[in-house]
Amino acid sequence: MKLKHSITLRATRQQIFEAMKSSEFFKEVEDELDQVSSIRLVSLDDLPDGRIRRTVRYTAPTQLPRFLKRYEDKAPDEIHWDEITDLDPERGHMRFEIRPDAPGHWHEKYENEGHIYIREKANGTSEVERTLEYSVSFPGMGFVLERALRPEIDAILTAQDRVLQRRF
Repeated sequence: MKLKHSITLRATRQQIFEAMKSSEFFKEVEDELDQVSSIRLVSLDDLPDGRIRRTVRYTAPTQLPRFLKRYEDKAPDEIHWDEITDLDPERGHMRFEIRPDAPGHWHEKYENEGHIYIREKANGTSEVERTLEYSVSFPGMGFVLERALRPEIDAILTAQDRVLQRRF
């Protein structure tokens, strides 16, 4: 499944990168979301090639789709996932992936890759384009689970858009 968001901001690429790597940005995104109880910047590391690796930890109350409600008593109270992003300010690109905090064998069933491109325009604005492709390989239920995840992921991307639009 593929999600795509695009916004135009009156800011430079550098200003947008600085905003998106700040802990304040994630606090504002957290405040926008009902379904996420916390978003925390875990690390921001300089890589030897000039990129920056950012790790952000999300925590949310477990909300099972209706068709899985019978398993609710076996589900944890909260779920956690990390968003690991490599930021390349020189190229205006960020590559990210979402890693659920789940047993190792579950990681084989979930694939995703996201990209954020920030393109400066001649009129003093920048376009921010974000895409995320993900798939769930679970026999007989993969597509249903992908569709169940879509509104949750879309809400996070929309919240990030709103925070950036308020700032710029």
